[in-house]
Amino acid sequence: MQLIQLTPCLVLLFGLLSNFLVHADYLPTDASVNCSMMLSAFVPESERNNTFGGKFCDLMIFRTNPTEMKCLPPHGKCYMFAHEKYDHDGAIEFCDNYGGIIVRPESDEESEMLATQVNDTFHLGATRISEQDYYDFDQDMPVYANWICFRDLYHGLCLAASTKKGLWRPYECVNKAATICQF
Repeated sequence: MQLIQLTPCLVLLFGLLSNFLVHADYLPTDASVNCSMMLSAFVPESERNNTFGGKFCDLMIFRTNPTEMKCLPPHGKCYMFAHEKYDHDGAIEFCDNYGGIIVRPESDEESEMLATQVNDTFHLGATRISEQDYYDFDQDMPVYANWICFRDLYHGLCLAASTKKGLWRPYECVNKAATICQF
């Protein structure tokens, strides 16, 4: 019975997603983005928990398994929080499956807000070939960076954010961490 109900939901989901995610590079970052419309495409109405209405976009918290989706003003982005921890490749695949990318904070406030939401180390979308190289981001190089002090004490070819401030540090790609996707 549930399988029969799920199939129309999936058809509806992919139909709605095609309106919002024309291609994988679609990343709305304008402060007026309507996250509630985008996120509502992921979760059936019966499973939604709308906890707050914001000025630029509705603050939506949709709790389902395996994700939690939020639109948190004033950053103008939609975020999806995985309940399960993934290694870096798994995090990329998880976000890609939904048409998003691993989160890329663009301010101290956004980094701190994300760190508060997960209360754990979380992946950032960057890797490097060796520990002597610069990080290569999956999109353009960010203008903003939030490096932790003494980052040379940390090892790894991937990048993660940790601490209550969401400070960036090297991270081993095979280690599991919280995953936040942005849209």
